[in-house]
Amino acid sequence: MGFQTRRELLAQVAPRYRGANRKQKTVILNEFVASAGYKRKYAIRLLSLPQIPTARAIKRPRARFYGEAVQKALKIAWCASNYITL
Repeated sequence: MGFQTRRELLAQVAPRYRGANRKQKTVILNEFVASAGYKRKYAIRLLSLPQIPTARAIKRPRARFYGEAVQKALKIAWCASNYITL
């Protein structure tokens, strides 16, 4: 199940969960955990929130760029360390 589908399911189930009594919450939670695949405690937290969190854009760091001088220095250090790799 994709992220967007899980959020749609959460939007449908959360109001029903917040208005339910304890026994009904247990049943709703069991169904939600089984269908969404979330861990139980995380599902409780999501269902109890007053508002459904919106997805934020993922900020990716810029790509690494090493100049020619740095690449040569790294190659020398690599050779000096007897070509160790991790």
